[in-house]
Amino acid sequence: MRLEAGTDGRIQSGFYSTGPLTSDGTLQYGLGVVGRSSGTRYDDVDERRFGVAPSLKWQPDAETSLVISGYYQRDPEGGYFNSLYPKFLAPAGYAGFLGRDLNVGDPNYDSFERTQYGVGYRFEHSFDEQVTIRSNFRYSGVETDMRSLQMNGPMSATGLIPRWAVHSIEDVDGFSFDNQAEFNFDTGVVRHTLLAGLDIQRSSSSWEYLLGGATSLDVTNPIYGQPVGPFMTAINSDQTLRQTGIYIQDQIEVGDLRGVFGVRHDWANQHTDNRLTGTSSERSDSAMSYRAGLLYLFDNGIAPYVSYSTSFEPSTSVGANGNPLKPTEAQQYEVGIKYQPAGLDALFTLSIFDIRQQNVVYFNASTGFNEQQGEIHSRGVEFEARGNLTSNLELIAAISLLDTEVSESSDASIIGNRPQAVPRYYGSLWANYTVDTGALEGLSIGGGVRFVGPSYSNDANTVKADGYTLLDAALHYDFRAKNPSLKGLQATLNVTNLLDKEYYSSCSSEYYCQYGSGRTVLARLRYKW
Repeated sequence: MRLEAGTDGRIQSGFYSTGPLTSDGTLQYGLGVVGRSSGTRYDDVDERRFGVAPSLKWQPDAETSLVISGYYQRDPEGGYFNSLYPKFLAPAGYAGFLGRDLNVGDPNYDSFERTQYGVGYRFEHSFDEQVTIRSNFRYSGVETDMRSLQMNGPMSATGLIPRWAVHSIEDVDGFSFDNQAEFNFDTGVVRHTLLAGLDIQRSSSSWEYLLGGATSLDVTNPIYGQPVGPFMTAINSDQTLRQTGIYIQDQIEVGDLRGVFGVRHDWANQHTDNRLTGTSSERSDSAMSYRAGLLYLFDNGIAPYVSYSTSFEPSTSVGANGNPLKPTEAQQYEVGIKYQPAGLDALFTLSIFDIRQQNVVYFNASTGFNEQQGEIHSRGVEFEARGNLTSNLELIAAISLLDTEVSESSDASIIGNRPQAVPRYYGSLWANYTVDTGALEGLSIGGGVRFVGPSYSNDANTVKADGYTLLDAALHYDFRAKNPSLKGLQATLNVTNLLDKEYYSSCSSEYYCQYGSGRTVLARLRYKW
């Protein structure tokens, strides 16, 4: 059971149960249950969720195991699903009306319902120390029905936000089937772990996207319950995606040298029916993708590494014309160094990377359709340090510096610009202290800071959203420390955005922004058998 103070001061509640319920040595079964009912910072906008996730594990011997699992989750009320007009673009005198509790939509029309489900198995059998086979299957689906009044233009000089009505109905289901064999063997001084497999993926989706008329919102005096419509169907399509891949990977060890080398070939076919035009289109793609990496373990705890990888991902989206989008492909180079000093429980990692992504899919809120960018080029540096300075004090620090640009585009004016909603840097620092003696033995106290740099809210780089810095805190108490009979009983208190800072977590398409969560307090009492 948990109680959580929401951003509007209301209490959110839920119940959670997970873990194995029984076992006779060869058969284990478990059940996870989740239920959640929550208010939000917007009046008449709530969240509801319930779900169940059963599992069954059969292990007749040490070499064989079969896990069958499933889940069902229903979200009858999904809360707020909209963007907000940013204060930094508001005409003079109107910024004060654009607080994070302003509902740009309409609680009388807006709704978000979602149902998710799935079932599958995971099988593994070892013939001996050299050969192991695995088979994984998962069938899943999601049904979503979303209605919302959304902005479709900048605020006027008199404080009016133009809006349109959106109704999106999406259904997706499909399966993935992965079969692989693992071989462990030596060739001279080289130890190999060879993995070879075949995976098959199938999915079917339908999307109906309607647009309708709506009244403008006066931010100084919002009036809800106004007429909506009439509607026109902007997209109505069915799509089937079939993808088959074969792969082989070899992980090697030669003394202190570690390496991994893999290659994969995919065949993908998409069939799209455009119900609006009564036409069909077919798209077939195939590609090879690779991965290779080397790491050397020096005796002094230093481990330099280098890696190269490519990727291929067919898109399940369609564009404004109802036709399927191109697959997204990428190439990544990375070099780095890991350091684990002797006598200190710590790990330091420094890496430099270069990534190029072609045909990146993004949602253009100003048009209401998915679009693709020619190529995004990202270069950066990442540093992470984590470890225990003493037996009581743990520190974790991380920072990423990014240089990202649009390197190819049909719009020549944005080439060289930074993509929207991508900051130049972000990072975090966290410290946790555990009391191991005295009256407070078993208590852990944590605190930290998260920061994200500013970013542009359009590809033209003419509108910039500020970055933000947030403070978090946490308490954890293990009852076992003072009373061994209470082993498994733990209490936690987590507070995110401790100072209740108002900030935009993301801004895109120039004036479509999302406020980040306000102060959130989560208290939990958990007992684990």
